[in-house]
Amino acid sequence: MYATICPPIQICPTLLDGLNQLAETAAKVYGNQKKLSYLDKSGRFCRETHFSTVLSEMVCSEQNVQAVVGILTQQGCPKDGVKTAVLLLSALLHGVHTHGIQEQDFHASITPMTTYMKEYLQRIDRQTQKGLPGGGLYLINLARPLDSFANNNPQYAMATRLMVAALAEPLKTLAKNAKLDPCEVYERVKALAPNQFFSLNHFGLERSIDRENTYTDVIEYGVDLADQRIKNLLDANITVSLQTAYDMLDYVADMAKEICAIADFVF
Repeated sequence: MYATICPPIQICPTLLDGLNQLAETAAKVYGNQKKLSYLDKSGRFCRETHFSTVLSEMVCSEQNVQAVVGILTQQGCPKDGVKTAVLLLSALLHGVHTHGIQEQDFHASITPMTTYMKEYLQRIDRQTQKGLPGGGLYLINLARPLDSFANNNPQYAMATRLMVAALAEPLKTLAKNAKLDPCEVYERVKALAPNQFFSLNHFGLERSIDRENTYTDVIEYGVDLADQRIKNLLDANITVSLQTAYDMLDYVADMAKEICAIADFVF
């Protein structure tokens, strides 16, 4: 009996390049309410802040961008959170392309990983009673539990760790737009995390802490673009609804599988 050889995913270069360019465009208007100017299908120049509207109406002369836009909009896209989705998707597929992962492993990992992320965000939403922290923070809050998920589910470990690496991209993009150093902001945000339990856990002292099963460490400090400062975003009412986060994560999962399934693009 012969073993089946499963080579790593080879993402279509046309789509990968188009997605990277689209992510660069999304980054320029991420979190700052600036508008994008684009040519629509009737030949008119339009200006719009909602990235979902831009994707649905735009016509691009660059074929690689138009190709990936066609995929992202073929079944519709969420009303909100699309810029975040494009940034996250681009970073995730860049990791897939760089590090390599077998196609069957990637596809098998996406759904359980997304389900786990949504369940964890529900716990955060229930705990804060204000919504999820905005500014890319709700994604940062997923990094540590996802690492635990990877340890407990080795069959999903590689795809999950690629997702963990991608989760910081929206926060880092906001930092750039605030004229701050992205890596410094990321480290400061992590340093401000309420991580006492996790620090003690590393020393095997978790049983010394009485806590409810529903308790979740929530990172609340992030970048406020309005005054270019790091502050508690929940207190500043910079939040994201649970449904918006759900729709964004489902969209990223669907589009990742769709793009990875395409071998080449013929014009």
